[in-house]
Amino acid sequence: MHKSLIAIGALIMALTALPAASQPVYLEGGVLRVTSGDSLQAAGFDIQLAGIYAPEPGVLYGHTAQTKLAAVLAGKSVRCSLTGQTGAQGREIAHCTLGDQDLSAVAVKTGAALDCTAQSGGAYKAMEQQSMRDRVPLPAHCR
Repeated sequence: MHKSLIAIGALIMALTALPAASQPVYLEGGVLRVTSGDSLQAAGFDIQLAGIYAPEPGVLYGHTAQTKLAAVLAGKSVRCSLTGQTGAQGREIAHCTLGDQDLSAVAVKTGAALDCTAQSGGAYKAMEQQSMRDRVPLPAHCR
């Protein structure tokens, strides 16, 4: 009986030492600024849309990509779920929606971004615009 109580006590101590299951962090707010074809500022965060890639402004086709996404998001609010990861530019990676639409899908369909297959598993590949695919090479981390 004494050994059982010690074992139960040890189990309780081990379980309480484990970190709590992380809860998703949701953000909702107006888009303050579109920083590239796959990134925006909203709800006080710099956000990179999950699963897609767009060149930065100042790089070939980067300004065009930024302008295309900005046109879609002008005056709109988004809801984002942070993944807990940060992108190469230090932005929070998030899955965002515009109304009931996946914002990464919207960005790809409008020609602002390409599917980043290594991150999305190819979820947006069929939505890519041929002109974007022809102009913008995917970086190694997306292949």
